[in-house]
Amino acid sequence: MPVAVSRRRSPGHGQRVQIVFPTGSAAPGLMHDCTLGAGVRVRVNAANPGQWQVIWVDAWNEHARPLLKALVGQGAVQQLDSWSDSQAGPGADLDWILGTGADAPAAIDLRAAEPWLRVATVDVLDRWLQLPLNQALVDAERGVARAYAAKTLEPGRARSDVLADALRLARAASCAFVEYLGRLAHSPHPVPESLRKVLSDLIEGYHAMAAELSGPDRQLRSVVKVGRGVLDRLPAGVDENRSRALRDAGCAQKAARTPALVTDVISLIDPRQIPARMLRLSMKPAVGEVRMRVTRAYGRDAVVVEAPAYEPGSGNLRGGSAGEQLSVRLIDTMTGADVDGAVLTLESSAEHSSPVFRAVVPLPDVDLHRLRADVYDGTSDEPPAPSDAHPDLLSIRKTAALLAGWRRLAAAVRLGEFQADATAQVRAVSGDPEATVEELTEGGDRVLSADAATRRAMITGAGDLLVAEVNAASGLVAS
Repeated sequence: MPVAVSRRRSPGHGQRVQIVFPTGSAAPGLMHDCTLGAGVRVRVNAANPGQWQVIWVDAWNEHARPLLKALVGQGAVQQLDSWSDSQAGPGADLDWILGTGADAPAAIDLRAAEPWLRVATVDVLDRWLQLPLNQALVDAERGVARAYAAKTLEPGRARSDVLADALRLARAASCAFVEYLGRLAHSPHPVPESLRKVLSDLIEGYHAMAAELSGPDRQLRSVVKVGRGVLDRLPAGVDENRSRALRDAGCAQKAARTPALVTDVISLIDPRQIPARMLRLSMKPAVGEVRMRVTRAYGRDAVVVEAPAYEPGSGNLRGGSAGEQLSVRLIDTMTGADVDGAVLTLESSAEHSSPVFRAVVPLPDVDLHRLRADVYDGTSDEPPAPSDAHPDLLSIRKTAALLAGWRRLAAAVRLGEFQADATAQVRAVSGDPEATVEELTEGGDRVLSADAATRRAMITGAGDLLVAEVNAASGLVAS
């Protein structure tokens, strides 16, 4: 496998290592960097979850070595050492740009990387998957995935780092997880077997984490005790006619129901600026969501900006104070200048059928139709798109819509929700007139085209459905 490798010495520490993999992905853009531990970070693509994009090691030492061995194999680690010693001497700075010839690291082995790819994939889906998922279930799975991956390492700093992060995430999610289980216990409908199984696996992951500790852990044990009790008491269900996902596929989030006024100016949400599940992104990439209109406020002309939030009852999405970090800036599409902005606040009123994030901004001295409302998270360092027609913005929205729609269809199929128009919906979501429902299943002997194989890879292996996705598709408990 050809890679580009560079190694540099970090002052006072070991060498820094960077391994860049060829992506071969037809759907770039949905990248996310995930910290694993011992100074090791990885980058993965939500549209190609079974492949590393980049691996970084802050300091090449005995702490990072076992983790890198798990990610790329013992042979690759040994080859890195031999390159360093033979080409520049021990400890010297060394840069490589390697091709496909004799210098390519044929020793790279991803067979032990599966649990680590899963860790990174759950993180990248947490960042990019535009579906109304229960955030507690997502965070619980992020913790459990790390705990299982940590068990593949020998005792040492790397294992301790990863396990500590696993415990932090699992404990933080435990209270909301228990609340979710309580709501599930009162559901009047049988629980589909697919949902029961993934919930049981998640709960047993908490049990396995608790077993790693020297003493009792109240937060972990509460999930195990409540979870086992709820699943034992629930009536058995079958995976049929319980899913609403396929009915809604192709429009994973409905557009804001409040009709736009003639005078409204509409802007596109940029999913690069905000984590998933903070605003309701349209599944039609060219259809905008953020509305602007002129009004009077505090005795002067102003611009009201409104961005669609999730409807009441959608449950614990990205809750807490996450929404308090949202702001909007008005971008002059002629000059690219940031002319003004304000903090958005979540509001509900009779004027709107669903909540909106709202801000009032002084009216700039330019035509409103020249402005683009760019909504962003307080932690974002992504520069604003200069216009809604910018190809990078439209491309990332198209890829995000495909990811959400495709995974939602996969969850529907997992729960046995087939409908007469299933093939039509698969083709509508994928944009491929030759797509079939078989692409959403792991079985079958049919030889897939390259595009179909890429779509299947989104939802299999490391990209398997999240527990929160199966739960959302079941329609039993609000996400």
